[in-house]
Amino acid sequence: MAAYGYPSNLTGAGQTIAIIDAYKDSAITSDVSLFDTKYKLPAINLQVVALGNQANADWAVETSLDVEWVHAVAPGAKIVLVEAKTSVLPIWKVRSPRPSPSTTPRSCR
Repeated sequence: MAAYGYPSNLTGAGQTIAIIDAYKDSAITSDVSLFDTKYKLPAINLQVVALGNQANADWAVETSLDVEWVHAVAPGAKIVLVEAKTSVLPIWKVRSPRPSPSTTPRSCR
């Protein structure tokens, strides 16, 4: 992390980082273990919350990448991986109201 000017004393110890990815990644613990060995990282403190059972190979690659690099940046943190049932967001539940023209900056219109 020295290449990025990241202080080496910031390990994430005492912190919890949550990652939400789609679908189940059955190989996440073995993938992370190989990654940790290759990069000489301590064992990961990983909690997996599976909200579904369907696996998806493409999403498994993304999940591994997310978990491995969060662990590389914060090796002392607890990581909670939430495996969602799908990659589709329930848009009707998260959509915010559309701004009116009177509240939208002129440069954004």
